[in-house]
Amino acid sequence: MTDKRNKMLEKIKENSAKITGNRIRKREYHILEGNEEAKLPKKAIIMLEIIYSQDKTRLTEEELFELIDKNGDKIGGKQSPWKNFTYYRKVLVDEKFISYNNIVEEKKDKKNS
Repeated sequence: MTDKRNKMLEKIKENSAKITGNRIRKREYHILEGNEEAKLPKKAIIMLEIIYSQDKTRLTEEELFELIDKNGDKIGGKQSPWKNFTYYRKVLVDEKFISYNNIVEEKKDKKNS
């Protein structure tokens, strides 16, 4: 694909995320071992398999978005892969398979700059 098309697709993705509310936030996800006794829905298990396939213990939300989006065909459904993930994220957090926190950027003090 050409650079022009790649830039156009990136802009479309950014705009559609704003429309659908699927914005990528500045978060860091921690990949945990979780509760082996958990009873998860099939799609949540598929997402967990995708996440565990990375062999990483931390992912930014952007990295996780790309990972989930790239494997969207495995997840299936009418909704976008990321929309599905955000739906099941609470279950994965509650069962301690993932946790996340907001990445805080340091603000420059205008008076001291």
